[in-house]
Amino acid sequence: PFEPRSSWEMVVPLLVLAGAACSLKPGMSLRRTVDVPGTAAGWNDVTDQFVAALPPVPSALATVRAPSGCRLALIDPALLAVGPTCDVAPRRLWGETVSLAVRDGSPLLPCSARLLVLGDGDPEASWEGGVLDVSIEAADPLLEQQRGAAGGEAFAQAALRTALAAGGADAAAVAALETAEEPSPASRVYETFVARWAEDVHGEALLPAARRAAHHILHLFREQAAAAAAYLRNNDAAVDAGRARLPAHRVHLVLDNVRSAYNVGSIFRTADATRVCRVVTCGFTTTPPDRKLEKTALGALSSVPCDHFEATIAAVRHLRSRGVYVVALETTEDAIPLGVAPQLGDEGRGVAIVLGNEVTGVDKAVMEECDAVVEIPVFGVKNSLNVACCASVALYEVLRRWGKWESRVER
Repeated sequence: PFEPRSSWEMVVPLLVLAGAACSLKPGMSLRRTVDVPGTAAGWNDVTDQFVAALPPVPSALATVRAPSGCRLALIDPALLAVGPTCDVAPRRLWGETVSLAVRDGSPLLPCSARLLVLGDGDPEASWEGGVLDVSIEAADPLLEQQRGAAGGEAFAQAALRTALAAGGADAAAVAALETAEEPSPASRVYETFVARWAEDVHGEALLPAARRAAHHILHLFREQAAAAAAYLRNNDAAVDAGRARLPAHRVHLVLDNVRSAYNVGSIFRTADATRVCRVVTCGFTTTPPDRKLEKTALGALSSVPCDHFEATIAAVRHLRSRGVYVVALETTEDAIPLGVAPQLGDEGRGVAIVLGNEVTGVDKAVMEECDAVVEIPVFGVKNSLNVACCASVALYEVLRRWGKWESRVER
């Protein structure tokens, strides 16, 4: 509804229409309330009252919370004469809170936009008024510096604090991040974000960028906490190095023209987790080394031996000639349920599981060469699982049959 202008382009990076109140302790913060009179029109322009409540600081971030049962919107009041508010200002732009950048005591607004309170979110209903809650946050340097990088830096810090608080960050952890003498991965993300905004070398809106940086920092916080928890074994560094020297289980995986390299990479990771003796890629199945495989294998390509056959039938015949049971994992009328298939129970002889293409499944000629066809029961509308999921289910069922779940010694 607004005509693009240079001032609009200047304001957009400093404006967020979805509210998230600042809850961390800043350099300077205060809260004020603004009485909003009732109206029979269903909405009230509260821009002037809001501006009157702002302190005369060079730069700040102000978060406005609507009166109970009301909503806030930033629109041109003249547009309300065109049609209902829900048409000229979509409901996704309404909210209980609105956060605005403030310079020299005035909010930065889009051209012609005003801050409106909508009674009960219904522009046609009258309401009796209420109280706006205004939270203002500024940084200490802004009290002394009127221009330059301090303004951009303060906006970035305020936005990042807001995003971190919304993500559940502990205030003490954020304060420690801002005052840390020794650099850490999280502090480097924080400092880089603030520096880029202070130098004005960005090309996107402030709040979305702050949320993305906050997600990165929060992930680093979680990673640091996990590394410090002695009882967790959820990373490769925590695994006993002796496990890599244990003998492989007598299980082979045969991939019959599996199309997706990402599925194949995921299968390699499962093969490493279950310590299979070999993965056999066939036909156009992607074979290591390959960058796409590594993306989902996450280092498992080097720990799982791999052979390649141009024809899957040749791979099946080779394995059967060595005495290995070969079963195709496929849904057919006479398929044996995975949980009772006798071919999976002989650890001494070993087993090879053939997994097929994501669309066409295991080739019919290949199934005819196998000792049996087994299937994973499904109970929904879809007839089968993703091929990488099938590999996980089948491998762990084999290890359960062989009694590997009961012992932690081999792990």
